[in-house]
Amino acid sequence: MKEALDRGAKVIISEDEQLDLPLGITGLQVDDSRLALARFAKRYHGSPDRSLRVVGITGTNGKTTVSSLIRHLIERPGRPVGLIGTVRYHLGDREVPSFKTTPESSDLFALLRSMLAAGCSETVMEVSSHGIHQTRVAGLELEVGAFLNLTRDHLDYHGNMESYFREKRKVFNGDNGSLPKVAVINGDCPYGRRLTEELPPQVQVLTFGLGEGNH
Repeated sequence: MKEALDRGAKVIISEDEQLDLPLGITGLQVDDSRLALARFAKRYHGSPDRSLRVVGITGTNGKTTVSSLIRHLIERPGRPVGLIGTVRYHLGDREVPSFKTTPESSDLFALLRSMLAAGCSETVMEVSSHGIHQTRVAGLELEVGAFLNLTRDHLDYHGNMESYFREKRKVFNGDNGSLPKVAVINGDCPYGRRLTEELPPQVQVLTFGLGEGNH
């Protein structure tokens, strides 16, 4: 907090009910400061996700490859497509190095606004489980959410596969603050099949894979 005040902050949003603030500084107590940040960032940047068709890709493996392929498939001359991922951020009129697979909400909505200003109408992004758990994508409105797979990775962070799955599920079932219009799910993955069964009826579900019944 001291660093923020030293840099000129006039308002402090905190979960602490007993903030000792200097005269002239406003304090706002909230239940979840990271959720408050996401909501503020979205509103501050004009809710750019509402004007973009955002495709969110999640899964243990393949996010970078799939998001890059989708961007190249739908991009046309004069129709730039934004990209947010592990390797780089493509903002429509320029590329910048990636500093995080799924950026903090304050950065994410700023990036989306830049894409919109550069003429993008679609954006493809990687949505990591860390990003979901840390509320970086809270309230993000997705046109399409894609679930690739879920394997035994990141358990040092999530603890077990059930917790890991529940984080991924938030993107699809509304627990993240918004439902995708369409969910594209790997029907060959056991967790993908479970996800398909647990989605609300408002979400259109498409499945892919080698097994029978995928469509």
